[in-house]
Amino acid sequence: MVDYAETYHAMKVLDGNLEWFGYSVMKAMEKAGQGIADHVTKRFGRQNKIAIFVGPGNKGGDGLAAARYLAQKNDVHVFLVAEQKTRESQTNLERIQKNKKIKIRHVKTQKDLPLQNVFDVYVDALVGLGLDGELRQPVRRVVTWLNQQQGKKVAVDVPTGHGGDTAFNADVVLSMHTPKVSGAVVVDIGIPKKLENYVGPGQVNALTLNRGAHKGENGVITVIGGSNQYHGAPRYAVEAAKSFCDLVYFYTPSKKSMFLEGMKTKSRAFSTLKKSQLHTAIQKSDCVLMGPGLEENAANKKLVNGILTRFPKKKFVLDAGAMMMADKKQFSSRACLTPHAGEFKRCFGLEASASNAKAMARKHQCVVLLKGKVDVITEGWKTFENVTGNAGMTRGGTGDVLAGLVTALSSQNDLFLSAQAAAFLNGLAGDWVARRQRMFSADDVARALPEAYEKALKK
Repeated sequence: MVDYAETYHAMKVLDGNLEWFGYSVMKAMEKAGQGIADHVTKRFGRQNKIAIFVGPGNKGGDGLAAARYLAQKNDVHVFLVAEQKTRESQTNLERIQKNKKIKIRHVKTQKDLPLQNVFDVYVDALVGLGLDGELRQPVRRVVTWLNQQQGKKVAVDVPTGHGGDTAFNADVVLSMHTPKVSGAVVVDIGIPKKLENYVGPGQVNALTLNRGAHKGENGVITVIGGSNQYHGAPRYAVEAAKSFCDLVYFYTPSKKSMFLEGMKTKSRAFSTLKKSQLHTAIQKSDCVLMGPGLEENAANKKLVNGILTRFPKKKFVLDAGAMMMADKKQFSSRACLTPHAGEFKRCFGLEASASNAKAMARKHQCVVLLKGKVDVITEGWKTFENVTGNAGMTRGGTGDVLAGLVTALSSQNDLFLSAQAAAFLNGLAGDWVARRQRMFSADDVARALPEAYEKALKK
């Protein structure tokens, strides 16, 4: 059984990444149109009278592209059931408007529909996997009418209304790139397979980042880290997180007062905690980061495992020392680990590799973000790679920036998506800084994150 929500999410993310990696949505739509026409011709022959019913999105754009190819050997009529909402579908509409062989009609009411049973083939290019709830008018009316017709019926990608009471009854479903329903015929639209496994703007645009009026509606996190020796690490994490959530609580076992004073001056949406306040802050938090700069000792091991035990349903990001001290039984279904190669080997006793990261994520039912020249993000079944970043990212602190960002994004999103988006944004911020200055620090990367986020949203 096809998981429509998961398939829709995956394809929406992939669409969002295409142009970033040099494969335009327009090119994919053109290949889709050609593929649809080829399959319709192969199955039903030529010299047919074909009706294509077009909706507002890229599914409609695929239908419009197919109309041009089908019109070469068929009598094609296009019925516009909605205004085009994407740049690519609008471009394809403008193209068929110049083709005198294609008849175009707008459908708003029952009277705009053609006569019964006058077409040989009916093509559903109305609404795809993005359907939210029941079909609305006039699409619902059109689908009901289509199901009454006696010609052959073809659905593009998925039948409109899939899974609902009113759904298009297709004789054949032509799914773009990957099967969306059982028995679908796959149309190759030329997307390189490797792009399915890259993270990019698609993951960033898939994030939910609320901007409510009240403090706390946009995510609250707690950061636990730092030591007398390593007091910079948690500061980098806080700097990264503060732009992507409402409030950051911070607790450190360090006794150095200058350490805490320095942290206070570095962030506005920030509150330091006494040990007695820690559990209350965690209860209020949506996600907790443990580990940046945290010294590995008996007291901190007790602290880390005590918190994991007390809050079994809380989301956690475990970095650096926290990964080493945590009981691996506590990872299950609520932890994201952010090791570099050396930490991965120490934690699991295995060489750092994509296959080993996937195996450990599956074994311990957690998310692993393995940092490297190419970051690997996996939850044990699916594995993604991040190729943003540069040699300057090896400087101390950029890993802490990444951990803070994962935590902030996870306050409103699931850990796996957050880890994907954070890896991309962290590397993109580093690339952005590197283009402007040869030498840079983790502070520079943290400050560039909002700019990187805005850049990704434009793609």
